[in-house]
Amino acid sequence: MTTENTVTQGGEQLLRSGRPNPKHISQLKQKPASPKLTASASASSSATSGKKRRNNNGQSFYGNPVLRKAPQAPRRFKSSYILFFMAKQDEIKQVLPKGASVGDVSKRSSQLWKALSAEERAYWNERAEQDKLRYLKEK
Repeated sequence: MTTENTVTQGGEQLLRSGRPNPKHISQLKQKPASPKLTASASASSSATSGKKRRNNNGQSFYGNPVLRKAPQAPRRFKSSYILFFMAKQDEIKQVLPKGASVGDVSKRSSQLWKALSAEERAYWNERAEQDKLRYLKEK
């Protein structure tokens, strides 16, 4: 049973792109995961497959292990805009009408960020630099 968009190869139905046909994925055999999977290989495979799907075993939909960050690893540093946004978010929510969406809060925050003077922006850049130094020290 092939359609215009699928090709049968070795008993498996594949899309013309070479990926397994999602309609017939349950019929495919799970391939053993490669023990030497690198982050770049995982990123390239997830970029071509669209949405990241996972099963309950911590593996991706196609059987490759999902690489996760170590729980004891330090949290990555924040940019100056993110620090500004976190500090001003509650104030912006109070100014906007009740029930404002996340997009409305983000738009208002970006407007305020663009209107900052060089001195005020230097303050947030300094805080971001301190956070980056903290991250590099913990790393």
